[in-house]
Amino acid sequence: MTGCLSRCLDVRAAADADLRKVADDPEARRAFLRYYAMRASAAYSSGAHDEWSIFVPINRKRALGDQAAVFFDGRAVSPAEMETEISSGYELR
Repeated sequence: MTGCLSRCLDVRAAADADLRKVADDPEARRAFLRYYAMRASAAYSSGAHDEWSIFVPINRKRALGDQAAVFFDGRAVSPAEMETEISSGYELR
C-alpha cells in the first residue's frame, strides 16, 4: 500500500508546489507516507468503525448464506469476522 501512496504523492506533487515540498524532503515524505498508510487508514477512521457497526447486527440476523458481503483490506471477511464488534466511532450509544 505504501508504494501506491508514494506514486500518488509523486503524481499530485507534480501539480502542487506545497505538496512538492513534502515529496522532495525525505523526512517529510517518510512522515507523510507513515501517516496516510497507518493513521489515516480505515482502522483508525471513526466513520469506518460506524459503517462496520451497521453491518454487524444486520449479518447477525441473517442466515449464513444471506449475509451481506464485507470486504476489508481488499479481501472478503469471514462470517465470524463479520459478526465481530469493534470500538464505536461517532455513534452514540
